[in-house]
Amino acid sequence: GTVGSRGVGSVGGGSIRDADPVPRVLFRRDSNLARVLRRHRRRLGAMLAVCALSAGFWCAYEQQGNTTALFADQWVDLAGAPTEFVQSINPVLILALTPAVTRTWERQRRNGNEPSQITKMAIGAGLCAASYVVLAVAAAASGAGTAGSTPTKNQMSFVWLFVHLVVLTTGELYLSPVGLSFITTAAPVELTGVSVGAWFLSSFAGNYLSGELGSLYAFTAAPTFFFIVASSAAAVSAALFFASPTLTRELDPATVVDDDAYEQI
Repeated sequence: GTVGSRGVGSVGGGSIRDADPVPRVLFRRDSNLARVLRRHRRRLGAMLAVCALSAGFWCAYEQQGNTTALFADQWVDLAGAPTEFVQSINPVLILALTPAVTRTWERQRRNGNEPSQITKMAIGAGLCAASYVVLAVAAAASGAGTAGSTPTKNQMSFVWLFVHLVVLTTGELYLSPVGLSFITTAAPVELTGVSVGAWFLSSFAGNYLSGELGSLYAFTAAPTFFFIVASSAAAVSAALFFASPTLTRELDPATVVDDDAYEQI
């Protein structure tokens, strides 16, 4: 038949009345999302706090691919190796240190004194701060100046840079995989994907901030600059330590009661 024979306002032979349930279904989905956000607002707020603090860690950590490489090129005795060699050390250290770190956690677990996930992340940020203190002290002892100073190769031993990278990588192992596992486990089941996205967004923010912080290196003496980086990581570590009891109570999978037994979005 013709369109007219089907009736004004018909869609494919059906009436407008047949299409009414569609907007009602969408409204129910929106309502469910609002209910999830309202029900988990404290957990979500605590998770956002962890992600925000993690951005401070990444801001300091990512100096290894920025100002640390410039510093090594200008002030460190690399024994003829290209500066790019410095960038290859971190991946090797991750493979070398991961078994030792996991064995440490396993031993602590058996002894009943394994730190909570938030505390592990605080330790990671603290190790990051310590690594830059090592670099700052070594730079000061070797007489390193600003980036615009006359380069004087062989002033600082590569050993100090290596110690810095070992401590920094250990800090990364305490924060990065632990943080991702923590977020995915503690997140409400309906918002796991969004929560993982927020975690990686914190890494993005930290990388951006690392560039902003790294801009100080151009006109700041190297020891002073690395002390500034160490201070930012130390502030993150202190905040995580002090907030650990509250954040653990709100988020730690071992203490959070599973209240997700309702319709998923």
